[in-house]
Amino acid sequence: CRYGGDEFVIILPETDRWKAEIAARRLLEKIESHTFSGNGEQPDLHLTISIGIATFPTDLGTTDSLLQRADEALYLSKSRGRNRISKDVDVAEKVVAPNLNFAGFVDRVDEVEFLKGCFNTAISGNGKFIIVNGEAGIGKTRLVKELDKYIKIHKGLSLTARPFEYGVTPPYHIFFQLIRDYMGQVGAKHIPLLGELPREYKLTLVKFIPELKFISDSVTEPTKMSPEFEKMRLFDATYMLLKILTKDSPLLMFLDDLQWVRGADLELFGYLLRNIGELPILICGAYRLEEVDDDHPLSRFLRAMSREHRYERIELGGLSYEDTGELLRSILGLKAPDGFAKKIYNETKGNPFYVEELLKSLVDDGVIFWDRLNWGFKGVEKITLPPSIGDLLLQRFENVDKELKELLTQASVIGNRFHLSLLLDLTRMNEGHLLDLLDLGVKKLLITAEPDDYYSFGNLLLERTLYENIGAIKKRRLHSKTAQALEVLYAGRRSEVYESLAYHYYNGEEWELAFETNLSAADKLYRLYATQEAAHRYEICLELLERKKVSRPGAEKIVHKGLAEVKYLMGYYDKTVEHCKAMFSRDDLTNVERAEAMLLLGRAFEQRGDYDSALASYNEAKAVLDPEEDSAEIARLILYAAQIYIRRGDHKTALPLINDAIGTYEATNNSKDLILAYNTMGLSYFNIGEWDNAYRFYQKALECSEKVRDNFEIATCLNNIGNIYHRKSELEKAIDHHKKALEIREKIGYRAGVAGSFNNLAVIYDELGEWDKCLEFHNKSLAISKSLNTPQTIALSYSNLGYLLQKMGEFEKAADYLLQSVEMLQQIGDVGRLANAKNNLSMAYLGLNWLNQAIQLLKESETASVKYDFKNILAENYWVQSSILHKQGKMAEAKDLVEKSIALSNEIGDKVTEADGYIMLARLSAEDGKWDEVTDALNKALDLGNAIKSDFIIAKSYYWHGVLANRRGEREEAEKYRSNAERLFTKLGAEKYYNFLISSK
Repeated sequence: CRYGGDEFVIILPETDRWKAEIAARRLLEKIESHTFSGNGEQPDLHLTISIGIATFPTDLGTTDSLLQRADEALYLSKSRGRNRISKDVDVAEKVVAPNLNFAGFVDRVDEVEFLKGCFNTAISGNGKFIIVNGEAGIGKTRLVKELDKYIKIHKGLSLTARPFEYGVTPPYHIFFQLIRDYMGQVGAKHIPLLGELPREYKLTLVKFIPELKFISDSVTEPTKMSPEFEKMRLFDATYMLLKILTKDSPLLMFLDDLQWVRGADLELFGYLLRNIGELPILICGAYRLEEVDDDHPLSRFLRAMSREHRYERIELGGLSYEDTGELLRSILGLKAPDGFAKKIYNETKGNPFYVEELLKSLVDDGVIFWDRLNWGFKGVEKITLPPSIGDLLLQRFENVDKELKELLTQASVIGNRFHLSLLLDLTRMNEGHLLDLLDLGVKKLLITAEPDDYYSFGNLLLERTLYENIGAIKKRRLHSKTAQALEVLYAGRRSEVYESLAYHYYNGEEWELAFETNLSAADKLYRLYATQEAAHRYEICLELLERKKVSRPGAEKIVHKGLAEVKYLMGYYDKTVEHCKAMFSRDDLTNVERAEAMLLLGRAFEQRGDYDSALASYNEAKAVLDPEEDSAEIARLILYAAQIYIRRGDHKTALPLINDAIGTYEATNNSKDLILAYNTMGLSYFNIGEWDNAYRFYQKALECSEKVRDNFEIATCLNNIGNIYHRKSELEKAIDHHKKALEIREKIGYRAGVAGSFNNLAVIYDELGEWDKCLEFHNKSLAISKSLNTPQTIALSYSNLGYLLQKMGEFEKAADYLLQSVEMLQQIGDVGRLANAKNNLSMAYLGLNWLNQAIQLLKESETASVKYDFKNILAENYWVQSSILHKQGKMAEAKDLVEKSIALSNEIGDKVTEADGYIMLARLSAEDGKWDEVTDALNKALDLGNAIKSDFIIAKSYYWHGVLANRRGEREEAEKYRSNAERLFTKLGAEKYYNFLISSK
């Protein structure tokens, strides 16, 4: 029967060694004398065979040892020149040295104990990340793998992944490789576990891990969202998958060779690190120190994680002299001579890999020899050791079979890991002979055999050393041949290896094909949300064009367009502007292409806050389009311009523009674009407080969204309508709509939207006086925002938490949150939310009696609110300013501002601010002794509080009713109001605020 490759096993029952040799001789001679005809199409062929014989049970006691000895006899025949027979006794007569023992682990006691402690911490539900770094060969991988037994004792799983070299790793590969490793280790047990994933997450993950198709009950695509939100859904799906996998077992996830990690993987990694805090996961990463400089993506990532206190580091150095001696004892099984040990230590500086490779080389050279009983040493004092590991590896290769050396040299061009079929296509060798050479490489510990016909170099340094010593012309030719072999192997599936093809064509200097495959790789990576890698591929294409290696009509505009779009997604708006302008310098742009570039340019200007330039870009884009043929594109440009006017508070200009766009889309019954137009119109009316008009357009947007079954937009419209009901103080309806939006957003995996829904619900529960629920939802929103690392929503959560805490009388805590919010919003440049946060912070400062700081913030907020027509923020600002003026005794100024606040809040329907204004007005009227006005103002405040069911407003109204009744001498009435106020403040958990009011009256 066939045993492997071109090896066959023949079993001869009841046959001794002598008879077996006769049969073998007969077979050998018969094959040698046979002519294999080429049938005239090819030359005739003669073959020879090599045979190894072993007998059972005469010489060997087990079937395994029988096969091993037969295999050894076979290789003895091959090494003696082939076409011959060797017996097990021939092998026994040959002095065969035992294999060196490289399995031992020496020292690193403190590091191992530290990692065990980290794993114990992870088991308790406190996920950790440890980075291990050191020079090549220092023992990073072996240190982490030493934990495997400990992990098994604690019923955990140890998973390993590493990126491929040279940037050809698919995006997110290392994490999906971990998941595949898990599936392989637990077998069918993973099926019910993975089935627990939400449907949208299943659909998302199947795009990247096709092996997961069995867990999806549908072939449909996940709900469409913007690329950034789809990327966040992928990240959250990966996190949820890990969360499910850790239900049964704690995990050690080892990410090796991170010097080759991709930007996309680091983005996902950062997301996971921000979320694994409660999962039983220990993540260990290792990288070569000498290959990672300060500007390396991994260095930038680690600096960011360090600022967030998300990892600890182990720095590995060489072994001590004593531990190097112990390593020699472990490998050789005896104590090495002192002079030998000292020479090894001085040369290697205790680098374990260097020590091991030196010993292999010295065995090959006969300096270390086997005398049938023990290892011996000769000429130790005369040996000259290579000056570096690279030199040592090259020296070792001088003694390697020439065919094997050439084979591994060609394999090094493929990379550290290579597949048998690719190597066959590349070398054009006979499969059996190739397998023989690979087996020899495995026996010599040069390469490692992996499942599914994969092989990898025993050490990355070996592969790098071979590759770097190939001559330039030969290297170029081998890269070209590798690309051609990949084309053959992946015919019909070329997209799977675009990046590998791009790498090999580029290094093979086949420039046209390098350009084409890099461009295809860039487009593919863009679709997979791997924007950093997509940008890199586009930049290679641009470099080839600038070096004039490629000449393709229209190629430059395609590349600049790709770079502009990718840089925009990455937030590099200056680069977007640069590449858009590079497109405009060309004379081969169509009007549509020019308009598309102007649109993107305008969006980039918007993000930079340069609204005038953005408007100019949109107008220029409209000017080059045909009003009849391109009406839809013109309408979209009009909407973008309108959104700028809305942001500026110029609704008089915005509304007619939006109306024009709506007219265009309604005429063509364009439902998808109508959703945007109706929502934009609703937003404009919302910002000027015309709630009914805003509701009407949000409802139209909802109907269009339901018509096209766009769940993302349905949730957005429900959220917008919920905000309308909130402003109209129809709070139960507001809660209902926000909960419906929340349910859809959770279902489709839109976590940024989920955070927004939690925040909206929290604000409503605040007004309802259900502050426990309010805190719960604010904290949920903040947790998601932090996990997504979205500064804008984090700042919003800080602002809202601070606002609630100041109402509870926790002024110092409130000021801490609000100050963080103000600082973040200043960096972001969100003018509206910044003005609101400054109002809130001023209230906290007022509670702390820091009046000067409060006044400064209020003036800044007022300036922005007037400039951008933020009426709701301005109304709140005026009554807070009036409170300070009242404390300063400036009654006339205070009354003027509070009356403005009341009028403005009444105009826009902001009942909370209107009620606060009436309370302030009552206090000011009391200073003049106008008690009828006092009573009227407080009753209005109380009515507003009851209308919106705000216990906080009602409690404040009762309190000031009591204070002012007491000043009028109405003691019984005052006590009744005071008692009701105290009861409500206590119910709300606002005792500190109540005490603040008492102390400041």
